[in-house]
Amino acid sequence: MQTCKYCQEKGECLSKIKLFNELGVDESKNIYLSALHKDLKNGQSLFLDGDLVDKLIVM
Repeated sequence: MQTCKYCQEKGECLSKIKLFNELGVDESKNIYLSALHKDLKNGQSLFLDGDLVDKLIVM
């Protein structure tokens, strides 16, 4: 599984997460192309009560 530019720079990557290890090339590519990396400050909310759950959050 390839790493995106952000993952290469930061040393973080979805490929380090066992859940994604068995994915094929096309599936992996789709995840990397749609992935959003977000840095949060201490105490900042990632989502709020009542928000629609339509994404997978990996921390």
